[in-house]
Amino acid sequence: MITSADFHLSGGMFFMLLTDFKRNNEDKNAYTMTNPEAFARLIQCIRPQYKPGIGRSVNSEVSKYRNCQRNSGSIFPFNDPTFHLEAEKAQKEKHGEALGRMSHFLKEYLDFTSETKYTLLVAALLDLIAVDENIPDDAVFYTNVRNEPITNAELISSTNFNLVSFLLGVWLYTILNVKRNDIAEETFKACTTKVYSNYIRFNGRLGGPFIDRIYVEPPSGINHTDSNQTEDEQIPESSRYILKLQEKYSPVGTQDFDDIYVQRSVAEGNLLSRLYSGFIPEHTLLPEGTRVIVNAGSDTFPVRGGHVLLCAPYGAGKTTFLRHLLLDAAKLSLEAGVIPFLTDLSTFGRNCINLESYIMKRIEPLCGQEYGTEFEEILENGKALIMLDGLEEISDGDVKTFHRLLNDFIDKYPGNRIIITTDLSAENKVPERFSVYTLLPFEEEQSLNYAKKLAADEESGSSFEKQLLNLANSSYRSLTAMPLYISALYEVYRRSGTLNPETPEFYLSIIRSFSAGKEFVSGLEDETFFRFLAEFSFKNLAEGYTSFTEDRFKKSIAAMKTLKNTESCSSHALVADLCGTTAVMLSDGMEYRFVHHGFQEYFSAQYISAMDDGLLWKAVDALENIHVRNKDLGAECLSILYNSDSGRICRRVFEPFLRPFCNEFTEENFARYIEKVHPALEKCRGLSSPASMIMSVIMQKTPSLQMHAQGYTCHYAEWDEDCVYYQEYKDVCGYYSALKDFLAKNPEINLSDF
Repeated sequence: MITSADFHLSGGMFFMLLTDFKRNNEDKNAYTMTNPEAFARLIQCIRPQYKPGIGRSVNSEVSKYRNCQRNSGSIFPFNDPTFHLEAEKAQKEKHGEALGRMSHFLKEYLDFTSETKYTLLVAALLDLIAVDENIPDDAVFYTNVRNEPITNAELISSTNFNLVSFLLGVWLYTILNVKRNDIAEETFKACTTKVYSNYIRFNGRLGGPFIDRIYVEPPSGINHTDSNQTEDEQIPESSRYILKLQEKYSPVGTQDFDDIYVQRSVAEGNLLSRLYSGFIPEHTLLPEGTRVIVNAGSDTFPVRGGHVLLCAPYGAGKTTFLRHLLLDAAKLSLEAGVIPFLTDLSTFGRNCINLESYIMKRIEPLCGQEYGTEFEEILENGKALIMLDGLEEISDGDVKTFHRLLNDFIDKYPGNRIIITTDLSAENKVPERFSVYTLLPFEEEQSLNYAKKLAADEESGSSFEKQLLNLANSSYRSLTAMPLYISALYEVYRRSGTLNPETPEFYLSIIRSFSAGKEFVSGLEDETFFRFLAEFSFKNLAEGYTSFTEDRFKKSIAAMKTLKNTESCSSHALVADLCGTTAVMLSDGMEYRFVHHGFQEYFSAQYISAMDDGLLWKAVDALENIHVRNKDLGAECLSILYNSDSGRICRRVFEPFLRPFCNEFTEENFARYIEKVHPALEKCRGLSSPASMIMSVIMQKTPSLQMHAQGYTCHYAEWDEDCVYYQEYKDVCGYYSALKDFLAKNPEINLSDF
């Protein structure tokens, strides 16, 4: 007969008790996890990247572990020393992240229809810990909301418990301190009953001494009241708030926020127009005063005068950066006595009475209405770090109201710190008494580090990094310097296995990743919006415009045929969709521009491709003219057109372009052809880039043509048999053969005489 000396805590007993209090299968609104799925989620609380297997062998391994018949299996990481290090971090410095994952798991898994059920779960574990002679009185657990060490004796004499922190603490204790799971095999048999077949349930033998004397707080969002709880026994509201804050913001899917975050840099002053247009300068070119924010309590936190306005375009990572500051401040809150509060400004309006009530209303889901008094005390004592995200979301009509309430707030509660983010630098939105800083774009090392964190595995990560590096060393550097666009580029890579900006799929995939599931501020259907953007892009590109003032933007919108019958659409709403919903444009408060001119060329290509054949050549000819004035424009548009429908472009663009030369030039006098295409040849420097955009694209599509074009030459007037450059001229004549190869590979071009 089993005695109390035979009762032991183990990972298997912990898991058995947990599974017995899972959601009922009769709850049609909830998915009930299988035991292997639930066990994997427990492991992911410590190692987020853990991937469970599938199949009968996995079911068998999990079942044996739950029944305390197996210490570890090949699919579990319990014998991995690295896993123990991860468990120690989850117990201490990464406690908040682990709490968040445990909270999400418990909310999905446990039955919260009755307070008695989850209270009995805690009581049963306490009873098991109390009778386990292998756990000495001075054994240390980390089971309270403050993540402070507590001895076994203190634990079993406590009356207040937070369900999430308690279960996480006990689970971590079994991982780090109970080496043998099978030590509890007899305990399992004594505490379970076979209901039918192989279905085994907890028989209620544990928990009796504790069930009536403890109070268990459920995860945030699940509320139960307890009339027996005294005021002295209550956990401080700020501690509850910090715990719930960490539960909400620490997990990112199944990963830790810290595991995917890349440390950022900021610089004094407003540098948006300098840093976020075209090529990003190297770090050495950044102004003095550049500094890295380590945490909210560090001396390197960029505060001059107490308050900060942080500028960066949409997609640069402002919200993520604030999340980093929030979690850092939360870790330091109990020690430093500074409590962080984060909210966005998306719902701010002139009907707001004061800023403190607006903030309290926004954080209420985390801390509850009862937190109002303590929040007021924190503000009065100057112990708050207030983070307000998205100043640009406040309408122009409400800016003055916001400034007035912000100044009232600062005067009423001096000593607190405030940081506000914005993606615009318009003077009317910059608050007084705030120092302006810019969140710097990623440098190359940061971009590659973030790419590595996004990748699902090492092999795909290495391939993605290489392709991202190729983009970073091209004119697309600006895209690889912003987190949002790197994430979008990874989605492009994940779907297609490549990052090729000459294909329409490249741009389409990026845009879809931004706008998926979003409603357009303008109220336009997505088809109408993108037809407008195509027309806008082409007409401005044809006139040589790649950046737009507010005035030009409004005039262009007014003239767009695609918006003629859209009465409710305003230029302000369209700008919001361009810079926010689709993220294809950015603004420094003075001008709007595409995040990369390739997007303008992509949309221009969409507009041209919808034209009748008779207009196609005229549209490309317009691009040809703008290319003569600006070599950076036009060629990508034609290249995208060619990759979309090569046959049509060959027939309607390349053939009309090449036909005037086919009878006039032969291999013998092909130099005249080259001279026409390359009007500016430099002596001993080789062929310059073609003056013709069309010829440039033909070269891009014909590798052999590029190879033959590398001979050194001089002006043709100097050529004769005695000339030192004559041999080089003969090499260049291979250009002619290469062009014939191109024509042979594109039979749509009918130049029979060539």
